[in-house]
Amino acid sequence: MSKHIKLVEKWLADNESVSKRKLVANANAAYDITNATYDTTYAAYAAACAANAASDDPYAAYAATEAAYWVAKYHEVPIGEDTRPKDRIKQGISPHCVIVDINSEDL
Repeated sequence: MSKHIKLVEKWLADNESVSKRKLVANANAAYDITNATYDTTYAAYAAACAANAASDDPYAAYAATEAAYWVAKYHEVPIGEDTRPKDRIKQGISPHCVIVDINSEDL
């Protein structure tokens, strides 16, 4: 899961748990790494909305609603995406291959 989404979810749960400065930094970092993937784009939008909501802007309440919308969109399964675990045929893997789960964060 995106660290940017995690921070916005933390802020949505408790608005005092994340500083305005951290929300703005989160938004800037999310935009810096935004690419063509939906997940990263949704994370960037959520981070930006959270930063706007934490500001003294008159539209802050609307921005908080938008942040919640983009977090929900991030967790949404794309249309046509199969939610079941993929078998070897769907993954395009030979029955002779050994599948090993590796978490890149642990490397």
